[in-house]
Amino acid sequence: MKLDSKRILVPVNGDAASEETFRWACHLAHHTKAQLHAVHVIEVPLHLPLEEEDPEAINNGERVLARIEAVAA
Repeated sequence: MKLDSKRILVPVNGDAASEETFRWACHLAHHTKAQLHAVHVIEVPLHLPLEEEDPEAINNGERVLARIEAVAA
């Protein structure tokens, strides 16, 4: 299978499945010379304004991305 993608975007949420998916994407990016990006989405409850900050959700997202960054290293 030939892939011409130059960028790979992987959603991560901190569970084992997303980490394994990211590991697979690392392998794919290495072999295809693609840029690899991870994204973690924070869901904002409908009753809150979008600009409302949730420090707990932000800290959790930063932990998730730090773990993914360690996997990529």
